[in-house]
Amino acid sequence: MYDVFVFDGGLKLSKHSRSFLKIQDGCSQFCSFCIVPFARGLNRSIPPQVVLQSLRDLGSQGVDEVVLTGIHLGTYGKDLNPRTSFFDLLRLINFERPVKRVRLSSIDPEEISPDLIALLAGSDFFCPHLHLPLQSGDNAILKKMRRHYTGEYFIDLCQKILEKRSDFCLGTDVIVGFPTETEKAFKRTVQVLKDSGLSYLHVFPYSERLGTKAALFSYPVSLEEKKVRSRYLRQVSEKLRKQFYQKFIGFTRPAILENRRRGLTALTDNYISVEIKDLDQYVVGSLVNVTIEGLTGPIAYGRIVENQSHSAFYI
Repeated sequence: MYDVFVFDGGLKLSKHSRSFLKIQDGCSQFCSFCIVPFARGLNRSIPPQVVLQSLRDLGSQGVDEVVLTGIHLGTYGKDLNPRTSFFDLLRLINFERPVKRVRLSSIDPEEISPDLIALLAGSDFFCPHLHLPLQSGDNAILKKMRRHYTGEYFIDLCQKILEKRSDFCLGTDVIVGFPTETEKAFKRTVQVLKDSGLSYLHVFPYSERLGTKAALFSYPVSLEEKKVRSRYLRQVSEKLRKQFYQKFIGFTRPAILENRRRGLTALTDNYISVEIKDLDQYVVGSLVNVTIEGLTGPIAYGRIVENQSHSAFYI
């Protein structure tokens, strides 16, 4: 039943511009480091017709971009009767297109099917942006985490996505300093991250959660070592993001105007945040076309172009 968690039909965030629509809650995977199944319960999904109606409502309110979210989004629909899938829901949304564009939040790597890749890569409706939580690139650590893939699988998955569409932004989560993570295991993670064609990293030092299996593991990594490894990976992330941004200098992308801490920016379909000047005549939340002109350090800057479609970057 979907009434066991709060569902408000999506939330339009006036401070920024996008709406985050939670379509799933809970998790049944029981990763050894994670307290979510104990704190939030098992997987529960909103029925497809309720999701579609929420998108219609948001579209009628003038929301141009909706981000589909959930605790374990890739398991959407497995608990429903009749049973359905996240891919089937996306096909329904793509057929109707009740808003101008949809972005997906985090999805586990093993839940990205060839059909889903094909749907996203061939679409001008779904944003070319996926966040795929790796957590570790070392296979022994992944097994201890109870993650259901290998570092080699992750590299292959990312390469397949980018072969289909080279302008995809791929991000990931990494847990640093999981119990028993040796220097060799950490270096393996670094190599997987560098070989995967990623655009950015979210880095999290391992934090023990009482009640999880990992809290009982021996051979913890010291706090100082966690800090050193986290600092290094954040530097890797900055480099990856800069390299990704540089590929699009001179290209025009569809973007949504947002109100951020540093001022008004435009977020492109493939997750590039672009600083724009002279936005007085534009409305936050509007979809526009933005030409990326360059970088100032890690920050992209550009301009809005009228009456021009976005550049075809990918093959």
